[in-house]
Amino acid sequence: MSIAQRLRETAQLGIAIALAEGRKLTRTEQDRIATATQAANSIEGAGKPRRKDGSK
Repeated sequence: MSIAQRLRETAQLGIAIALAEGRKLTRTEQDRIATATQAANSIEGAGKPRRKDGSK
C-alpha cells in the first residue's frame, strides 16, 4: 500500500468515526483531512510530467 493510499484511508477513517459517533467534524479534523488529501494528491502527482498547457 502506497503512502498516498494510507493518507486517504486515514482521512476516510476520521470521517467514518465522526459519522458513527453521530457528530459533525470539528474544524481541526476538517483541516487534517484536507491536508492528508492534498498530500496524497501531491505524492501521486510527483514525478509525472506536466501537460502541454503547463498544468499537472
